[in-house]
Amino acid sequence: MPPTRPPYRIVGYGAGAWNDWTRAPIDPISEDEARARHEADEPYGAVLTAAPDGRLELPVVGLTVNQHGITVEFHRHDTGTADLVHVWKQPAPGEAFRITQIDRRAGSSEAVPRDQLVYEYLKLGVDPAIWVHWTDAGAEVVEERSIDRTPFDLPPPAFGAYDAFLDDGLAARLWPGLPELAWIGPEVPVGP
Repeated sequence: MPPTRPPYRIVGYGAGAWNDWTRAPIDPISEDEARARHEADEPYGAVLTAAPDGRLELPVVGLTVNQHGITVEFHRHDTGTADLVHVWKQPAPGEAFRITQIDRRAGSSEAVPRDQLVYEYLKLGVDPAIWVHWTDAGAEVVEERSIDRTPFDLPPPAFGAYDAFLDDGLAARLWPGLPELAWIGPEVPVGP
């Protein structure tokens, strides 16, 4: 499925993904170096945005590719902490990537009272079970459903071709009926 937001473009590569202090990739590297790392199965990161060319604005996406899989962090409202995280893993080299974890955050703990925060953790464990863990003011709810994740498997991406991993509506499609988490708190500008 295509991303639900405007198309993302890559604004830089690094040894890691997004660094909110420098507003850039962690330890920036050239595109050629990132491509070489991709082809050698070595770790690297990419920073993407949906902002117009020449600007780096929210939403910022930090994408990390390493031996643990692919982690995608969506910074929609806050440059310092992602409010949506997808973790993908490969059972074996060359096989399809499988979604294994989704985290959703609904507010900034620095700006919002603790009892108004919502944090949701979807851990996809032994097939085909998935556990959902909600935290709100210290209360926890755990639910389990049986889900076929096979339709959501993704082939290893070609270098720079990450669109399939940037679907921020994946949680709702994977778990029909999942409620939207309304953001609570201020939006943080990305610019210096």
